[in-house]
Amino acid sequence: MGPPRRDRHAGSDVRTPLLGTENSTDIEAGAAKSPGVLRLLAEARPEAGTLALATIFLLIGALANLAVPKVAGELVDACTKAAAGDLAPSAAQQDLNQQLYIVLAVIAVGGLASGLRAYLFNAAAERVMCRLRVKLFSKLVLQEVGFFDVTPIGELSNRLAEDTRAMKDAATTSISMALRSFITCVLGAVMMFITSWRLALVMCGTLPVTLMAFRVFARLNKRYVTCQLSAAAAASATAQETLAGIRTVKSFAKEGHIIERYNTAASHILSWGIKSAVAGGVFTATALPFMSGCFMVVLW
Repeated sequence: MGPPRRDRHAGSDVRTPLLGTENSTDIEAGAAKSPGVLRLLAEARPEAGTLALATIFLLIGALANLAVPKVAGELVDACTKAAAGDLAPSAAQQDLNQQLYIVLAVIAVGGLASGLRAYLFNAAAERVMCRLRVKLFSKLVLQEVGFFDVTPIGELSNRLAEDTRAMKDAATTSISMALRSFITCVLGAVMMFITSWRLALVMCGTLPVTLMAFRVFARLNKRYVTCQLSAAAAASATAQETLAGIRTVKSFAKEGHIIERYNTAASHILSWGIKSAVAGGVFTATALPFMSGCFMVVLW
């Protein structure tokens, strides 16, 4: 007989929080609260220098990507002038060469900056994930024995592997993508207002609808992904416990029951994944045509 299983919510259990401060909600307390942005940024604080340098390259890459259409347009204008004979042949050739060199230089700078940005953000993300795993594992080892009586080992292993990766992406990669989108939008809006403020106002009028749709999609997708991770943790717990006690399973001829149990857990993972895919498909099928239609209206 093993030790009696204690109620996981018993008031007498005193456990160390797995991550964060004493007010943090650890895994044995039920559904954990989502960590805020500030907590995620705090985990990435040791990489502040790397992230700052990556942000500089991000800004350079965004500027280069926005400059490509402008310099490409000037190259087309130079070709048109040369074909129309508005310039002398030697002057036309010199203008074409100059514009071509500018286009190639802008593309090269943008590619180099984007590559350095991707490397720095990804390297910082890997270091954040390594620290998160070590920190979580250290907290797990310091838990009371009773904690492991009420928490499946497979679930803990899944949390150690998958949840830290999700937090790593949120703390670094997602921030990189958000910054890139924000800078591109701001610089693009500035260029639009410089070109034609009337057309820019028409395009800005579509933003509230797009942002509202994105907010609805983000909240739904966050819920689906969270539930999918929880279902994956349950399936991992079932698999690890079964394989650890495979002799007992075979002794009682419970292979069919275990397979059905794991199949149910895997079905839950699939169900939440399909819901997330449906939400993404609906958002893409509505938001992108809406934005393209607004763009066509502006051109018309």
